[in-house]
Amino acid sequence: MKENETPAEAAGALSPTASVAEKIAWLETCDTALDAHGIAVLNEVFAVVMRTHLRRVRRRILRYGVPSDPADDLVQDVFATLFRRVKSHGAKDGFSRLIAKITKGKSLNFKRDAELAPKTECIPSSGSAPAESAVDVERAVDLREMVERSRDELSPNHLAVVEKGIMEGLGDVETAAALKLPLGTVRSRLRAAIRVLRELESQRFRPSERAA
Repeated sequence: MKENETPAEAAGALSPTASVAEKIAWLETCDTALDAHGIAVLNEVFAVVMRTHLRRVRRRILRYGVPSDPADDLVQDVFATLFRRVKSHGAKDGFSRLIAKITKGKSLNFKRDAELAPKTECIPSSGSAPAESAVDVERAVDLREMVERSRDELSPNHLAVVEKGIMEGLGDVETAAALKLPLGTVRSRLRAAIRVLRELESQRFRPSERAA
């Protein structure tokens, strides 16, 4: 877009009958937050963008060393982040480059978090055995508040594990049993959901406030 030109003004030459490829190319000229027209165009073409890049994103995630089960959740996380990024900043760098940057960042963050995560087992539901580490009450309350604020923006898969693991306070084993999911899937989805929650939370602040 030209300097000081809004997405709606730039869309003046964009015909209502323009092809999906033309609309994607137009989005790649936007370098500011999208207005209502731009968001409508993004909603229209985003499924095509996902289908075009889905397999490539998954292959890249696996090449970064992310296991297969969490890779599937991470793929969803990549495209959710892409949508929010384009909506709030445009796709000036091009979808391919943006997707590659987001995929790399999320994959490396996942590996770092996995390496730092303590290897603990959940306590029995009866509470007869002591926990291996103290519960971080302040962190738990903070996560619950984030869930309440962002519940509608979580995917169904992420919301299901969040409801059990954060809101109801169940352990990973109990959550897996309640949802009839493999333990590894529950853990990876919960980690991914917490990353999404934190990212959504950061967007509630101005850039100058996020570091604090």
